[in-house]
Amino acid sequence: MKIDRETEPTTLVHRLRQQHGDALPSAIAAARDIPVRYESWRVADDRVIYFGECWFDPPRIVLNARAIAREAARTGEDSATIAETVIAHELYHLLTRQPSSGAVERQAHEFARELMMRCSGLVARP
Repeated sequence: MKIDRETEPTTLVHRLRQQHGDALPSAIAAARDIPVRYESWRVADDRVIYFGECWFDPPRIVLNARAIAREAARTGEDSATIAETVIAHELYHLLTRQPSSGAVERQAHEFARELMMRCSGLVARP
């Protein structure tokens, strides 16, 4: 997949920061009328960690509260930071209108890291 300037993570983060300052990903989603909700589900008897997903029409993000809580307990990281990182990742898919693929997932991870590094009061996940 070819990444153009409009979907390149650093360019997109820069554009969002110009529009939204150091807002959290959840606030950016809200400002763009993208609802975020929490549900709990299991994948492969909890052998697979699945933090969230998004839909394009209508745009929305659903976070897996169960997986986020388990990751927070496992790592000692704040669950709010994990949730915001997942929202940032899913925002990439929605803003670029790109479904999942290996290349797109790598770009979404990079975007989430870049966006989270510029959030007020939160630290990006490694």
